Amino acid sequence: MTVLFGRNSSGKTALLGLVRLCLGWLSSRCPAGLPLALGDWSAGAEPVDLIHARTPHGQADIEIDAEIAGRAIVLDASVLAFETWIEGGRETALLVSRFRSDPEGISLQLSGHEHGVAQYGPFGPVQFRGLLPDDPRWSALARWREAVDRLAVGLVHLDAIRTPVARSYSLRHGGGLNDHRGERAPFSLAADADLCADVGAWVEQELGGWRVRCEVAGEHFALVARRGAVTVNLAETGQGLQQVLPVVVQQLARQREPRTDPFLDLIEQPELHLHTGGQAPLADLVIGTARLGRGAVVVETHSENFLLRLQRRVAEGKLPADDVAVYWVDDRPDGSSRLVRVRLNGEGETERWPAGVFAEAYEEVKALRRAQRPRGI
Repeated sequence: MTVLFGRNSSGKTALLGLVRLCLGWLSSRCPAGLPLALGDWSAGAEPVDLIHARTPHGQADIEIDAEIAGRAIVLDASVLAFETWIEGGRETALLVSRFRSDPEGISLQLSGHEHGVAQYGPFGPVQFRGLLPDDPRWSALARWREAVDRLAVGLVHLDAIRTPVARSYSLRHGGGLNDHRGERAPFSLAADADLCADVGAWVEQELGGWRVRCEVAGEHFALVARRGAVTVNLAETGQGLQQVLPVVVQQLARQREPRTDPFLDLIEQPELHLHTGGQAPLADLVIGTARLGRGAVVVETHSENFLLRLQRRVAEGKLPADDVAVYWVDDRPDGSSRLVRVRLNGEGETERWPAGVFAEAYEEVKALRRAQRPRGI
């Protein structure tokens, strides 16, 4: 599993979105060009949103290392924000300006752009579909799309802001896990009594004793939370429980899956709106999915407790240090960001935290003591 953490607006969400965007650009379902919108999810409003500082004619370099059928392959490409003037104004589009794939030895370099068609030196015009040339001359590249399509079946991307729970739902609608707002989570619970029981038990144990269950009335159902003699519609509870529900449903459903296909879970701020006491158990939930050994989980978080639970499980020997990669997204004064690997040893300790990370509480305590000292407290 991979964990991304950093300050607000450091680029964590953009990095997570880039993973999804690149996979979309490698999929067989990708249309011509380099679209920003993939289904109901979008990576930006206009092409320059993908370029640092939104620079016209700027470019982004992308390198993807993968292993397909036991063979290591590399795809290296540059994406250019190409600005042209059209009647009534200017338009910016994305073009692949450089492409290399090993071990096939394919190398393309943009040499010009004539009448809306990109030219690549001696190869002439080449049409790209996403990051790959859509050209029979390089049919060997189809294995990239085949591998990504297999992974896409098991891809789930949960946004930081999930859809609040409604007071009731129609049983006629279906469930599923691969919507980025978590809107299908209630339907998954209504369709699977065992999953609903597992989710209810987890919430009861980790979030204050409230047990979530599904109540059916005719062709409709509602999610309720019960503790002791009190039962409330989940729509009337706080946002913490509502926001975490899709995460819990998705992770426990993943752990119950009988299939062995690979998967990729991208989760933004699973701890959103949760009291600090409910954040650490989310790390155990994600560890359970990552330990299935057939897929990967990438989590973006602000939670120190989430990270501390990971460190604890490594120290307890329940999570090998090599199975978790922690990255600090370090935003710099020039507006750029870089990834800093924070390595864990076998004792769950870090080699070093970047300067100032999780130092806020310590600084506040020091300031408190300084304020108390003149009064002799």
